Amino acid sequence: MTDRTATITRNTLESQITVTVNLDGSGLGTFDTPVPFLNHMLDQIARHGLVDLDIQAAGDTHIDDHHTVEDIGITLGMAIGEAIGMPMFRLMRRCRAWCWIFLGAPDCLCKPILPAVGWVISMLT
Repeated sequence: MTDRTATITRNTLESQITVTVNLDGSGLGTFDTPVPFLNHMLDQIARHGLVDLDIQAAGDTHIDDHHTVEDIGITLGMAIGEAIGMPMFRLMRRCRAWCWIFLGAPDCLCKPILPAVGWVISMLT
């Protein structure tokens, strides 16, 4: 079986992100982001998806968390695409199915949106 791992780095004016993913992992996660709740949610993806994730992020959270959260989602999607052997430019053209998951807690609702396997777009309300 081919090793399904990838490391992607994304640097923008708002954030600096590095994501390493092992799709055949055991659910281990290392998260160093400035958004504690996001660390918790990423841990849930790793733990329950049995995917090893290492995510290092810094961003302009003194303004708002959304750039960092958005760029982590984009970078995670890119890493998953690389790990399955389908870079993002090919992956997004082929994706036709979407998966919607609503995760409720007493104080919030998290709605991760996964285009087949592509960019992870999350909307927190």
